[in-house]
Amino acid sequence: MTPVAAPLPRDVSCVVIGAILTLSTAIWGPGSTYAQREPGSLTVGAQAGHTSGLTVKLYRRPSTAYEALLTFDGEGLIQLGLFRVREQPVPPDTLVHAFYGPGVLVGERELTTGPTPEVAVGGKVGINFYSGRFEVFVHATPATRVHPNLAPTVGGGFGLRYDLYRP
Repeated sequence: MTPVAAPLPRDVSCVVIGAILTLSTAIWGPGSTYAQREPGSLTVGAQAGHTSGLTVKLYRRPSTAYEALLTFDGEGLIQLGLFRVREQPVPPDTLVHAFYGPGVLVGERELTTGPTPEVAVGGKVGINFYSGRFEVFVHATPATRVHPNLAPTVGGGFGLRYDLYRP
């Protein structure tokens, strides 16, 4: 009997996917690079990690953006996160940016067995870089759940967004 390979643990799979995503962007998307998105730019993309899902980011002032993130964790939680983040080059005059800012997370656990709403307040901190119309990012999202009980939580992930509109 031939042994069947066990699937990779979820965390290892996420790291492998992230490495492939980053290398693909570096190889096929090096075109022009941008120091930062212009106000009015709208980007959409996907994220993988502790929570995976879809992300939209709207750039306002040169260093401020608003991000919405619709995620799921594979264990029955569907969550919407809304964040206001600031970006700054790290170190100055480089293409790598640090971003950080406050946010709120609203979710629902156990959709099939009964509603269990969850609300958390927290923040987002991470780094990103731009290659052409693409943004590659990695972040952590520490938060404090305030409903239904008080508890710390940490999320995060990595992903890729595409710039739909550049003013």
